[in-house]
Amino acid sequence: MASRDDRLERRQDSAVGVAAGAPAALVQQLDDLAQDIVSTPGAGGALLAAYAAQARALSMVVEAARRAGASPLPTAVLLAAQEALSAPSPLPGFALG
Repeated sequence: MASRDDRLERRQDSAVGVAAGAPAALVQQLDDLAQDIVSTPGAGGALLAAYAAQARALSMVVEAARRAGASPLPTAVLLAAQEALSAPSPLPGFALG
C-alpha cells in the first residue's frame, strides 16, 4: 500500500495538468477543498452525491430542451450543459445520471 506521501505526490503530479492553466489562487482553493474533504468524515460521499445530482440535473435540462424542439434556453446555456455532460468524468467508473 502506498504511503500518504506517495499518494500526495501522485495527486500533486496529476493536478499539474489541471493547474497549468489555472490561477494560483484557484489551485490553492481547490487544494484546500480537497484537504477538507479528506479530513472530514462523510464529506467524500456527500461530494459524490452532489456531483451525481448535478449530472442528473444537467441531463434533465438537455433532455427537456431536446423535447421542447425550439430551444427554450439560450444557446450558450444549452451548449454549456452538453459540454459538461460530454467531458471526461473525473470519477471513472462512477455512474452518473
